[in-house]
Amino acid sequence: MKYLALILLFLIPCEVNTYSEKPDIRLVHVNAEWNKANDIDIKSVDGVRIEFTTLEAQSIEFKNQVKSVPILILYNKEKAVYNWQADLSFRLNITKDDIRKIINKL
Repeated sequence: MKYLALILLFLIPCEVNTYSEKPDIRLVHVNAEWNKANDIDIKSVDGVRIEFTTLEAQSIEFKNQVKSVPILILYNKEKAVYNWQADLSFRLNITKDDIRKIINKL
């Protein structure tokens, strides 16, 4: 009987999360196709949903608001709460710690 219970325990599906992701917070990385060399590595920022997109895939209204790329936009509950834009060199000079400080404030 013990073995039957043990076998059934392994057959029950379970989900294990190795990190706590806050589904309401997401970080969107927007860059132009021609500027891919200046992409920044944000894949290892834990606890947020990370999305990548190109400037070319965005609406005209969005494109008109962007002065330079890449740009990172931090959303909390579908509202943009913070953004980082590159300077005239088209490079974004921030660290993961800079991003983490803003996320921790949320």
